[in-house]
Amino acid sequence: MFALLCLSATHLAATNKNPSRYSQCALQLWTKSASLLRDKLSRPIDMTSVEKLIGASILMQYIAWSHVEFLDEHQSYPREDIPSSCINITHDPLFNLSSGVKDLYFEAFPALWESQSVFLSTALYNPRLKIEEAIEYRGLDPGAYVTFFTGIWEDPRFHVTAPSVLDQHARPPSTPSSSSSLDRFEDFINSGQAHGSQPVQERLLSIVGIFRILSGCMSKDSPPQLQEDPDGTTSPVYPVSPSSIFQQDLSDAQRTAFHFVSRGVSIAMCLAFISSARTPTANCGTATVLTHLQSDIERYLFSFPTICTGTFRDLALQSDPRALVVLLHFYHSTQILLRGDQGWWARDRCRVMQSLIWKHLNAKGLDVYAHVPGWSDMTASTVMIK
Repeated sequence: MFALLCLSATHLAATNKNPSRYSQCALQLWTKSASLLRDKLSRPIDMTSVEKLIGASILMQYIAWSHVEFLDEHQSYPREDIPSSCINITHDPLFNLSSGVKDLYFEAFPALWESQSVFLSTALYNPRLKIEEAIEYRGLDPGAYVTFFTGIWEDPRFHVTAPSVLDQHARPPSTPSSSSSLDRFEDFINSGQAHGSQPVQERLLSIVGIFRILSGCMSKDSPPQLQEDPDGTTSPVYPVSPSSIFQQDLSDAQRTAFHFVSRGVSIAMCLAFISSARTPTANCGTATVLTHLQSDIERYLFSFPTICTGTFRDLALQSDPRALVVLLHFYHSTQILLRGDQGWWARDRCRVMQSLIWKHLNAKGLDVYAHVPGWSDMTASTVMIK
């Protein structure tokens, strides 16, 4: 109930011309809702009420997208060990809550499967497939901008030790907890209880492989690799095995996770490119052809922070400029794609985070990477706030 009231107040604050009266109410309800959800998630999951818990978590995800007040605390009470030009997102609820939602789904999956819950189809549906098809149909490569991000990863100017902004109170949930929920999810799949059609089985195995990549935990016998499929999409090759799990070398794990998340942002950038095109692209017609994909696009962008977990999240929470460049272009693409009233939940975050990340990069002399050759020129109609 508190989460629903909080979402309503947040929506009114985001869409009303005089938002102050609603934003204060939303903030109070947010504190209460987050406290109640945290308490519920700290206990063993009651499978009889798991759907209510998942529903509340999804509502809280919408609120977290809209909630940027965590930045006010950093600006009002700066820490001496963090330079004023260093963006501090350790208290960003979107990063921390997304990880919890993912783990909740893993823990609750057996109950969802047994009851064939509506949240089961939500978890298995992958909007990325239709989106990549649409991008390729228009003569573009969904991974076109991965090379740009790979160049950043290898650029020695980015290989500097950022001041640690993690502290014991702000540190996200420990990796073992997240890994154990993924282990149990994997064990359930391997047990044969999650029997279904071949596409469903392939989707389940893909989910395991993806989050093994993102967490840096993989099979000792055959580490997962990112392979280019015949249709041009990238997918993890990962033989599911509940045994012989080891921790990757940190640098390799970071590079692999960075590449995977970059691929996801490249997809969003391609969509933004098409949406901003003033002239038809190959096989495209006009940008309005994306209209029929709008619900899939919104779903893709809304759930994207879920894959920014594990190793990549650690980079972002430490203000690693490579991760921040990726997030900068994700927020810019999202701002372009969710211009209508339905994108109210992303509007403030995209504007504020673009501005702060750009200032952070500018202070370090890395603002040149705020512009992607070819792409930034086409999307210049939506100017980043600096």
